[in-house]
Amino acid sequence: MIRTIKHFMLLGSILVICSAIPSLALADEGEMKHMKHMMKKEKMTVVHLSTEDPDAAGMAMALASSLHEKTKKVVIFLDVHGVKVGVENPPAALQEANAKVREFIDQAGRVIVCRPCLHKMGVNETDLLPGAEFSHPEKMSKIFAGGTTVIDY
Repeated sequence: MIRTIKHFMLLGSILVICSAIPSLALADEGEMKHMKHMMKKEKMTVVHLSTEDPDAAGMAMALASSLHEKTKKVVIFLDVHGVKVGVENPPAALQEANAKVREFIDQAGRVIVCRPCLHKMGVNETDLLPGAEFSHPEKMSKIFAGGTTVIDY
């Protein structure tokens, strides 16, 4: 009788282990589907400019334009002093970068500007370049969700 109980226990253990194997395989398959979905999901690149340094602004805008030509999944985000690049009458040192922002917008590029930063820099909202848009938390949350790459200048 003890031998029979041992056999039942052994058989029960084997059944438990074998029944768990398919669910482990399904979990791995589910994880693989999720990973494939994430790899297929459109990745966004945000070129972030927070300075009024003309060299940094020029490099940022050149990179954004180059990436936009290849992928169309690029956003320029201007905040702090970087907002000065996205206005109608920028400082003389930023005119070249401003021209690149205008070209980027003309090529259907998306430029997002921090409204509070614009105010802090003493710039009127009406001076924002046509085609540029103001940021807000919901908009930025959507942009940064799902593996966005941020290039910071």
